[in-house]
This record gives sequence, structure tokens and C-alpha cells, in this order.
Amino acid sequence: ITTDLIETEEEADDEDEDEELTPEEKKKKKNSTTNYGKISTAINKMKSSGVNVTAPDINKSSYSFIPDPTMNTIIYGLKGITKIGDELVTRIIEGRPYDSIDDFASKVKINKTQLINLIKAGAFDEFGFSRRHLISVYESVLEGVNNAIQREAFGQMDLFSDVFHDKNATLERFFESKMPEYNSEQKLLMEKEITGLYMS
Repeated sequence: ITTDLIETEEEADDEDEDEELTPEEKKKKKNSTTNYGKISTAINKMKSSGVNVTAPDINKSSYSFIPDPTMNTIIYGLKGITKIGDELVTRIIEGRPYDSIDDFASKVKINKTQLINLIKAGAFDEFGFSRRHLISVYESVLEGVNNAIQREAFGQMDLFSDVFHDKNATLERFFESKMPEYNSEQKLLMEKEITGLYMS
């Protein structure tokens, strides 16, 4: 079933290409499009067979869907998230492991839209903070990382010894108290918006 799902995802991308485009243009277009309809159909078939599809995991997900035999589930592929292309997925995989959202932001070059889409899809759920909370602080996280990088570039500090990269200090700065999660309907709508599927 997993193989069928991965092949469906690849076929969906292939159908998005235009024969009149140059090879480079085809590559760029393929990198940015996904046919959620076909993927959704394949996933529904899997669910009817008793196999659940879980939200993407920033430390486990690959480009496409992969099995998690220990949980009898399929982990959603990062490539299926809106605005997340092959190059970014490669950087994410190469930068692992991550132990917090700021650790991730310090290792992977990413823009605001991409980061918020990963949050909405549930890719950072394992860190123990609600998606509502992460959405409320993601701009501060990116700003803190960028400021630290700039100071390091000017020789004002060692990037990896900066307080921002100390996990406890970061938790104190941005996560002193946990915000409640969105309600089920709100989470489902976000997942549908970003992945084309309801997963919660």
C-alpha cells in the first residue's frame, strides 16, 4: 500500500508538467506542485484497510510517505506540504535531529511562509507545544535566530554558544507558559489548507 501511495504522489507530480516547458522549467514546476486529489484517494484506501496516516514529523518524515511499522501508520511526506519543495526537504533531512523549533530554525534556512506551513501541518507537534503557541512565536524565533547569525557574522559572539541556542533559555524566553491548542475543527481546516487532507 505504501508503494502505491508513493507512486501515486510521483504520478501526480508528473501530470502537472507541461510538455512545452524546458527541462529546467519542468523541474521547477514539479518541485512546487502536488495533486492532492490523487493522494487523498490513495490515503482513503489505506484508511479503509486499517492503516492510518499521521501528520508530518520534522525528525522522521521523508520526501514522500513512509511507513512507521511500530505504530502501523504512514507518516505524511514533507513534499506534500504547500510551499515545501525538494531543496528544502533535503536541507531539513540533512540538518537532523532537532529538539525544538528554534533549534530547527538555527539549522535550516527557511522563510516565514514555509515555517508556518510546517507548523500548521503538525510537523513540530512532537516538541510538546500547541500549533497555536508556535504560530504565535514563530516570527520571534526567526528574528532571534537571524539576529544571532548577524552578530556572529560581525564577530560579536559565537553563534553556537549564544543564549538563544541554549534550550532552557529559549524555553524561558518564548515558552514560559503553554497556549491551548486550536479546537478540532480549526486544526482540521489548517491541515486541509496545507496538506490537502484531514489528519487529526
